[in-house]
Amino acid sequence: MLVIGQGGTGKSVLIDAITETFIYHRELSALAKCATSGVAATHIGGSTVHNWAGLGIQRLKTMSGSKAIVARRKRNILKKKCLIIDEMSMLYDTLLADIAKVVAHTKKAGQEGNEHLPFAGLNVILMGDFHQFPPVGKPYSALYSRQNTKDPDALQGRALYRQFDNVVWLQEQIRVKDEVWTGILSRLRIGRCTEEDIRTIRGLILNSRDCPQTDFTCLPWSEAVLVTTRHTVREAWNAARLKQHCRKTGNRRYIVSSEDYNFRTGAPLTNNVRLEVAKLNERKTKTLSDRIEIAIGMKAMIVVNLSTEGDVANGTRGTITAIILDPREQRSEPDEEGAIRLMYPPAMILFEPDGGSQISSAFVDARVQHGINIPKGQIPLTPCATNFTVTMPDGSKLSIGRRQYALTGGYAFTDIKSQGQTIEYIRKRAFSFCFLFPPFSPFTQKRMEKEGKGSKDSEVSFCSLFILLLAFPSFCFLFFP
Repeated sequence: MLVIGQGGTGKSVLIDAITETFIYHRELSALAKCATSGVAATHIGGSTVHNWAGLGIQRLKTMSGSKAIVARRKRNILKKKCLIIDEMSMLYDTLLADIAKVVAHTKKAGQEGNEHLPFAGLNVILMGDFHQFPPVGKPYSALYSRQNTKDPDALQGRALYRQFDNVVWLQEQIRVKDEVWTGILSRLRIGRCTEEDIRTIRGLILNSRDCPQTDFTCLPWSEAVLVTTRHTVREAWNAARLKQHCRKTGNRRYIVSSEDYNFRTGAPLTNNVRLEVAKLNERKTKTLSDRIEIAIGMKAMIVVNLSTEGDVANGTRGTITAIILDPREQRSEPDEEGAIRLMYPPAMILFEPDGGSQISSAFVDARVQHGINIPKGQIPLTPCATNFTVTMPDGSKLSIGRRQYALTGGYAFTDIKSQGQTIEYIRKRAFSFCFLFPPFSPFTQKRMEKEGKGSKDSEVSFCSLFILLLAFPSFCFLFFP
């Protein structure tokens, strides 16, 4: 089954209703919920499709896997009767084929299902809006793509997609109550904006004479997140907001260096090796940065799927509530900005996810039994560990181990991360050509004062980046104080 509908038509509400139905019939264990991104997965109380199916970043080549992967697949797939995959616009053809193969193989090994049916007979519901982001880096691998291909897995994935012939189309806009904006958004997503639409949109630009006066030093705008297309802007904004948070609260800012070592011998790295490691980007170091900044009370976001008792997924947003330093840490004086540089990642960080966590009852009982005083709704995080390869100037290769927290600031994130979220207050900075983006549907919520209509704090929804891009023929820049 396909369930399609633009933002605000109730897709998440429908997922909640399906979940409640399974709970009512005492069949919750038969329901699996996934999404194509960690943010969306967290929003529906599920996991990413890669994590759920035990898939890596690379294409599936064989059904064999580690004992942990096989056990995870059995746990996630066996006894399941229904699978929901949210944000299907980012699901690509070969991934859908790989999911079907894993499900069929696992069901067959567990003597379940019908191997002659797609997904071994498992009921699959794809949900989302194809006007939103296509697969990241693979726009021509979208399920609806007609791009010629000879890849058998891509062809299989597209054939599977065409078998979803039960379609539910959600059309009633529930979230957006402003009729003007509802009309603008409906025309925007099909590329039929009127001149009046463009004038209304341009009136939201901060340097426009028609833009309502907004005080960014007062709530709620002082806590608004920044959505940007550029990682460098995201990093700069997060750093600036963290410094502002520490000045305002008096909390100490910690600069956390990763703990790097020779993966084979465990020995510390020489300066020459450190220099080569410093040249690697986060993709080469498997998302773990060589340096992060943290503070108590900081808004943060998880950037990998963590195997914690809370099952925190990539994209989970929350607040750091406590920092416990490593016992090896030496006492050091703050720098000129009041920050303390740590030689080792902290032993533990307490993290409170937005909307509460899903810590298992078994873990709650265990921490009570052992006298561990962790407040309800908070999750203990420890450093992640990974290893990667660095090439030295002489051509030799070294395997490097790294311990670091998979955290980043939660004051700003890229537009890809914002899909699947309802964000009431945002600032948007755009740096892209208007013709690079299709007319995506709204993915944010914004509250703003509307002049001349006799009401304040009225809710409107608009797709900040894409509306602004449509309103300008070339570059569109927004600058914020």
